[in-house]
Amino acid sequence: MEKVQFTIHKQALTLVDDPQRLQLPKDAVILSVQEQHRSIIIWYRFRVKDTAEVSNQLIPVEDTVTRRFQIFPTGTRELFGFEGVDHIYLATVQSSGYVWHIFELLNDK
Repeated sequence: MEKVQFTIHKQALTLVDDPQRLQLPKDAVILSVQEQHRSIIIWYRFRVKDTAEVSNQLIPVEDTVTRRFQIFPTGTRELFGFEGVDHIYLATVQSSGYVWHIFELLNDK
């Protein structure tokens, strides 16, 4: 039986009003969203086919998908909505005195 191997990578989100896109491995599972060095970071796990993928940090583009994320602030008078977009809550992050709520957008409506 073949041993299943995983690795954990991270990518930063940018504090912008609009949804943002990240290229992640097709089988990526979001593990955590937290602040690190004043940036909002998404950590994710994915299956590794061979050790070369881990050593050179490259994932073939055909093995990735575009996923969309959006950040909303707390304590402002701005209203926000998802306008027919399916979404899931990922985390609340506190950074530099601000509180942000991170969602993944699941469809492209």
